[in-house]
Amino acid sequence: MPDVSERNLLIQPPFKGICIIGDFLLLAALFLIPIAIDTSMFRPYSDLKYLILGMLTTLLLPVLAFHILLVPAGRSGVVSRAFPVTLALWVCVYVLSALLSTRRDYALAQCAFPFACAIFAVWAFLRAPHSRLLEFAAYVLAIAALFNAIYGFAQYMGHDFLVLEEPGKPVGFIGNANMTAQFLILILPLFFAFAWNGPARLLFLIAIPCVLLHLLLLKSRGGIVGGAGGIILFAVGIRYIISRRPDGSKVRLIRFNRATILVLVIGTIVTAGTFLILDRGELITEVGSVFSASPESNRYRLLAWEASLRLAAAHPVLGVGPGHFRFFHPIYASAEFWRLNDTYGRIRLLQAHNDYINILCELGLAGLVLFLGIIVLLARGAGRLLRSASCDEVLRIQALGLTAGLFSALLQSLFDFGLYNPVSGLIFWVTAGFLAGMCTTETGPAGARSKWVRFAVGGFLLIVSIAAFVIIPVRIIAAWQGEKMMRWAELNFSAGRYERASQWASAALKCQPGDIDAVAILADSLRNIKGREAEAAAAYLQWSTLEPNYIPIFNRLGDCYFRLGKNEKAREAFMKALSINPYSAPDLLNLGNLALVDKKYGEAVEYYEKAGVTASELVRQNEAQFGIALFRLGRYKEAIPHLEAGIAFIPEKSAFLLELLGDAHVAIGEHAAAAEVYRRALLLGAKANVREKLKKESIQTGQ
Repeated sequence: MPDVSERNLLIQPPFKGICIIGDFLLLAALFLIPIAIDTSMFRPYSDLKYLILGMLTTLLLPVLAFHILLVPAGRSGVVSRAFPVTLALWVCVYVLSALLSTRRDYALAQCAFPFACAIFAVWAFLRAPHSRLLEFAAYVLAIAALFNAIYGFAQYMGHDFLVLEEPGKPVGFIGNANMTAQFLILILPLFFAFAWNGPARLLFLIAIPCVLLHLLLLKSRGGIVGGAGGIILFAVGIRYIISRRPDGSKVRLIRFNRATILVLVIGTIVTAGTFLILDRGELITEVGSVFSASPESNRYRLLAWEASLRLAAAHPVLGVGPGHFRFFHPIYASAEFWRLNDTYGRIRLLQAHNDYINILCELGLAGLVLFLGIIVLLARGAGRLLRSASCDEVLRIQALGLTAGLFSALLQSLFDFGLYNPVSGLIFWVTAGFLAGMCTTETGPAGARSKWVRFAVGGFLLIVSIAAFVIIPVRIIAAWQGEKMMRWAELNFSAGRYERASQWASAALKCQPGDIDAVAILADSLRNIKGREAEAAAAYLQWSTLEPNYIPIFNRLGDCYFRLGKNEKAREAFMKALSINPYSAPDLLNLGNLALVDKKYGEAVEYYEKAGVTASELVRQNEAQFGIALFRLGRYKEAIPHLEAGIAFIPEKSAFLLELLGDAHVAIGEHAAAAEVYRRALLLGAKANVREKLKKESIQTGQ
């Protein structure tokens, strides 16, 4: 049986040219598509890049299908079938969970990205024995990392010509600090491997310090932890490999003599000094944020994880469905979490900021066990490969680089959602495919390497390709038209032209029925048009079915019902919001105002007092109503400070509020104060009866 070191010579004609062309196309797609994707998780609308990406992906499907079908079998042994089988089961759990979810169409759409990742992972798995492909991939990654770093450094120095998601941060072309860090820590150990023993070492030796400095300047805590873990694992692995060479020769990584120690000390001082100068004192601020109580703090994230675990416990087997974390997480959030949130509850977590918890929530124990099973398979295979004395050392070091990169990403997954990021997520699974393909066993006949996997995946992709050529062009045209209309809707809404905004949003919905963002703009536009509150209420109801448990929907829906005079329905909407967040200040205040209108003063006071616990600015804006409710209950002394504070927020009602304030002073026997307040009320145009009250109080005080 040929040794693994022969694998570069094992591509058999007549498929060699086909494989090279296919590899070139797929490699270009693999590394150019993520760059084309805007990785901002909060940008609501698609744009031209997505549409071009969809068309390219359609054309890529048959290329990928034929390439997998025609790829030659390696003669280096039998690759374990456990990886593709477990990966296929994991994708099946995705689909099954989506079919059982609340919003089936939305959840199935969320399966597209993991499905694409699985297909590329299988491609890398089948092509791994031909190590030249990994070389070419490393070259492309190194060049991409260098260009990304150069642009990132320019951003850091204030020269940002694109202005992506986080202006002023060295995010490069990816647009987000944490996502850029995920990309860097995945590829950094692979650069170490090729710089240690591989072609084009100079390219990787240049890329490594650029990536390291870029990673430090990003100040991504999860990225630094993950990157450090990957570097340590690579260093330990290298020491293990070179200390067990077949010829018995050993290499010391570091010879501890005076010269070495001096170089290490000077290098540490220069590196640390350069970083601290460029850091501008921001690292201390970042460390201090650990003890803060803001939405960006560690405490907020811990509270989000607690709620996520409660969500997972309520849906343990298959989870809530792909992409459904955002819909269910608010139900399980604690009171402290909501107090740290936005006043209106607009901050929503799209993921759990922990890949393992997010998989547990969306795919249940079935999905998490299969994902961890894939990781265990990779770890065992990598361990066997690194311990194999018969395996080529260059290949083992490359496998070590892949392993360390995956380990870095898995470490950062404890703090972020790298697997859901189009760039790092796709590269993670391709890296896993390469590593799985390298981990061969020494049994089985030559050339028997997983033919059934090739035929199954390639045949399935051909069927999907035929369907895609029929369906996808129509979808792309509709998306293009909808995107243009949404841009106009957003522009008109920002300019206050709500009628035009509603028309464009309605037109976008005809192109893409059920689009959450189109329904949101339509509802908000109609709410701002006098006389169209009923239509706005209907739009908010539609929005609530598309995005369950999003608090602002019910607050605005209740406002529409209140304007329509449907107080009972308004109360139901506000109560729905309170069932999600019992500390929602806008809804507590709105319920208080409804109770005040219905002359249920005791109930109104209860809601105002609960809202006061939130210390929201909205509470101060409703001081007048709180004071009126207390006054009607005969709690005059308590009403006085609230009425005084409320006058500043409702100037058009100042005369009326001053009259009530004067009456409150009279009720507790403060006649001089009452007379002064009545005089102020008369200056602001109070009714004639206030003049009579002033005369009476003047007599009482002898003035």
